[in-house]
Amino acid sequence: MFNKTLFSKRMLWSSVLIISPLFVSGCYTYRQELTPPTKSVPQVKDQVSGKMTEAVTPDQRAQALTDSMKTKLNLTPAQTTEIGKINQDYAARIAKLMASDQSTMDKKAEFKRLTIIKRADIKKLLNTDQQQLFDKHKNEWVDTY
Repeated sequence: MFNKTLFSKRMLWSSVLIISPLFVSGCYTYRQELTPPTKSVPQVKDQVSGKMTEAVTPDQRAQALTDSMKTKLNLTPAQTTEIGKINQDYAARIAKLMASDQSTMDKKAEFKRLTIIKRADIKKLLNTDQQQLFDKHKNEWVDTY
C-alpha cells in the first residue's frame, strides 16, 4: 500500500536538499553585489589627511596639521601661531609616546587622553564659528602623527 505521508516527507526533504544550496548561493551572490568596495585604512587615511601623512618628522606633521587647520578654520595669524605651538608640543609628546616601551593598550589610552586635552586647548583659541568648523573636521586631524 502506498503511504502518502512518507512520500510527502521524502519529496519535501529532497526539495529542501536541492533548493537550499541554490538559495544560499543566490543570497551570497546578491550580498556581494550590494557590498560596496572597501578601501584600506591607509588609503582612507591618505585621502583624508593628505600631506600630513607624507610628513616624516613630528615637526613636519605639526606644521602640515597647522596649515590644514589654518585653511579650514580661517585662522588669524595670532591663532595660527598659538595653534602651531600646541601642535608642535603634542606632536613631540605623541612621537615620544610611540617610541616608548608601553603596551599597545597603554599607548592607545594615552593617545586618546592627549587628543582630548589637545582639542580642548585648541578650542579655547577659536571663536564660535571656528569651533563648529573644528568639530566638523576634527576626525580628519586624528592619528596624523
